[in-house]
Amino acid sequence: MSGVLAAIAVAPQLITFGNGLPVIVDYDPDSPFVTLVSLSRCDDQSPDRLLALEIACRAIMRETQTFSTQRLQYLSWLVGGRVEAELAGDTVRIEITTAPSHFSLAATLLSELTQRASFSQEALAEASKDLQKDLERRELMPWYPSVREFRGDLGVGPRGPISMRTDVTRALWQHVVRPDRTAIAIVGGVPPSDVERRLTSSFGLWELDPAPGFRIPRGQFGPNPVRRHATVMASVEGPPVTSDRFAAWLVYCGAIGWGAGSKMHRMIRNELGWAYQTGSSLSIRHDKSHAIFHFTFVRAPSFGEREETLKEMLVAAEQSISETDVDRAKSLLIGQYLVGSGGPEGTVPFGQGHVAVWDRAFWLAWWQLRGGFERDSSFKEELANVAHEDVKREARLAAATIKSKAH
Repeated sequence: MSGVLAAIAVAPQLITFGNGLPVIVDYDPDSPFVTLVSLSRCDDQSPDRLLALEIACRAIMRETQTFSTQRLQYLSWLVGGRVEAELAGDTVRIEITTAPSHFSLAATLLSELTQRASFSQEALAEASKDLQKDLERRELMPWYPSVREFRGDLGVGPRGPISMRTDVTRALWQHVVRPDRTAIAIVGGVPPSDVERRLTSSFGLWELDPAPGFRIPRGQFGPNPVRRHATVMASVEGPPVTSDRFAAWLVYCGAIGWGAGSKMHRMIRNELGWAYQTGSSLSIRHDKSHAIFHFTFVRAPSFGEREETLKEMLVAAEQSISETDVDRAKSLLIGQYLVGSGGPEGTVPFGQGHVAVWDRAFWLAWWQLRGGFERDSSFKEELANVAHEDVKREARLAAATIKSKAH
């Protein structure tokens, strides 16, 4: 009985404020850290809005309605640890990791960033420059620019450039970062009673105000530049995360495109010798999921054959995926879900495990936005229970949704 009571005592607890905002607390009295993560859903936003949110996340640490840039930076310095804000795939992610003794300061900072963002024109201009520099650095990954552009073409990722204004950015932030679209997770050395007492006066009073009307200005899209490397890409659609088919679809994606043992890697690299680098990228949307399978190589005069070969492989997957392929993908995905160290695109769903306090906080908040944090602890069993026939069904359904591009 004592073991059962201990398990109950350490299980994550859910606090729901009167405005509907959920706060999940996973208390570890032995932890020297505490992580506060706020995730706000943006998986229903258009490509130009997603780009605007990328810029806003980079501008947010510069000032708020309460604190000047200098005072906000000083508060961040007092908190110490990690203070991060980013567009994390399908969510706006704000994370603060610090010592439990600094929890109250961290809660103040998180409240400022979520509820009182300012976005001066100067801050937006500097944030746009920062984003452009980061995108230029990411071009060191030859596949990344083409995959990012393809996501924008499909309507599931950021696309620009755009010119941001203060009033439009504030309205967009208020539209996305709000109690009914947000979940907060707090993991580490602060008990639930302290969390509830401290957050009641800030997040508990966060008003559900409607955002004023706004329209994101359309970017002027130039022709895609010709790069030294060419990338062949094929996208498929799958069910939303809330579907009971989602685990099987994820295993299908793993069997096709994750790791050196995947079907794509074995065919493209080992059999055909076309490319060393193969991969897949997920985009989670509110109504469906998307995977882009891709491989990159030094540009050749013609590569139409390679695009057709990738599409043919996906069409044939229902018959070609074996039980061995399924078992390998399941083991890989379960291991990644538990101890993965993340990927080249930052903090994104199914890109990192549960090792650090900030990883665990991210997953608790992410699952809460998709039906309940309890699924976090059971999802690895969902993956383990996927059958070969389930994956073949997903391969058949995915084959009807293929879109491809070579660039």
